[in-house]
Amino acid sequence: MQTFDRPLSAGDFARARKRLLQMHYEAGVGHIGGNLSAIDAMLIVLHEYVQPDDVFILSKGHSAGALYTALWSLGRLSDDDLAMFHKDGTLLAGHPPAFGIPDIPFATGSLGHGVSLADGRCDLPRASRTRSRMRASWMNWHRTPRQIQSSTVCAISRTSA
Repeated sequence: MQTFDRPLSAGDFARARKRLLQMHYEAGVGHIGGNLSAIDAMLIVLHEYVQPDDVFILSKGHSAGALYTALWSLGRLSDDDLAMFHKDGTLLAGHPPAFGIPDIPFATGSLGHGVSLADGRCDLPRASRTRSRMRASWMNWHRTPRQIQSSTVCAISRTSA
């Protein structure tokens, strides 16, 4: 995954939010609240922190639209791709797809299963996991109160701390 070559500006955030709203309007569906609550943080993480050898796993699957828009802002998805949001046969469904988009390694839903997927992915031989484990732990703690109550998140919080 590439990172931005300059800090994000207020205009970058505004363009991404506008594109997100346009995508939802054209589709007539989607989890708009969850996407708007995550878009700014996702832009910052993907543009300024994720390195080429890092993997970003979206735990809050209801914010897939924000992820698609953030990938669009990086040039990883096109306007034509976003126009297929929630259409028949699309890869851009309401939750991240299990395959088909290289920057999305797992399908995730609303209950924070991405946290345990990230923790499992980081459970590699010690020589290759230290840096990735720190990034995965930091990036996946954007979660909702319902996710915190999920036994998956509680269990993984205890094991990865």
